[in-house]
Amino acid sequence: MKKLFHIHIPKTAGCWLNSILEEHVQPHGLLLKHTSRDNWHVPLHTLDSTFQHPAHAFGPAIIQPWSPPQINWKTTLPPLDGVVPLSICRNPFDLLVSFYHHGEGRGLANSNIIHRFRSFEEFITCFCDPTFPFTNLGGLRSFLFCQMFRDDGVCGVTLIMRYEKLYAEVARLLDIFPENKVFQPIPPPLNVSKTRKKKDHRFYYTDKLREMVEKKCDAELELFGYNFDGPLTSAGLVDPCTLYYHPVGKIAGRMLPDDLIEALTELLELVKEHDPAILRTQAQHIYPDVYINDGSGKRLIWNVGNQSDPKLMNDIVLSSGIEIAVEPHKLFRNGFGNDGALAEALEGETFHHLGATKVVQREGKWEME
Repeated sequence: MKKLFHIHIPKTAGCWLNSILEEHVQPHGLLLKHTSRDNWHVPLHTLDSTFQHPAHAFGPAIIQPWSPPQINWKTTLPPLDGVVPLSICRNPFDLLVSFYHHGEGRGLANSNIIHRFRSFEEFITCFCDPTFPFTNLGGLRSFLFCQMFRDDGVCGVTLIMRYEKLYAEVARLLDIFPENKVFQPIPPPLNVSKTRKKKDHRFYYTDKLREMVEKKCDAELELFGYNFDGPLTSAGLVDPCTLYYHPVGKIAGRMLPDDLIEALTELLELVKEHDPAILRTQAQHIYPDVYINDGSGKRLIWNVGNQSDPKLMNDIVLSSGIEIAVEPHKLFRNGFGNDGALAEALEGETFHHLGATKVVQREGKWEME
């Protein structure tokens, strides 16, 4: 039987899950443990060949999820034969509330102390502002679930459980082991700190803050199936096979064709070798572009997040013959009107699936009509 390994996303009841796994899975010899509590939040893409040896799984200088993205990513992937990486996702709106209240008000990685945030509104405003120099959140700033993804952008986690359904999914997981048939885990703690007065995350958001996070976390919401109120489905698991996120290229996607991912990987490797300055610039952006397969296999819905050029994914998609469509309300919500190069590229395009809408220029400004 394969061994379990937990990729711990901060503030997703991961400490509770670790304790359950240690108590009920480790005795069967089917758990790869972290060598120390400091390494619990190790991202998947930092694992190396020593991963197969539990006693020496991680070194002392492990990269944490709040470390900045690495331009020189690995071209060879860690050997994961015989291992089932599992992880937990959580509604980004709820997760950010937990980030702010962590550590009795100090914030995740002491964000509130380091940046002197005096309110949740200040935290969200700065978290969503690409010009604000966060010094301590690294990859989490760009994508809250960055730890789940390999260096080539493919999701490397086999089992993704929703925080909102965690009790039921962990009970199902433990049913694999005969000795645990009678075991019913206690409901997980909801990571509610003493400074978090309200359990419902919606209490903390104004309309303005909600719109900020909808824009900032568009990739997480689209890929993992959430909106402001919660999960979009009653399912307790998220299909990892449909997910893509490249931490340096700042490209996220769902249900992307395999040949598209392969071509994009080749292009990113080529750019890394010949013009790494482009990737250094891309890596600094906190708004990924999001591409969603509309189900036909012939069109990708493009949610414009990253305002930078070049658009590497667009180059690949256009050469593949797949159509790119844009949702107007997200286009302008994400600041499209200020991006002349992007607008010019789409000038005159009609988005028939969304009505007779075109990109036009009026008085020096780009608009949709």
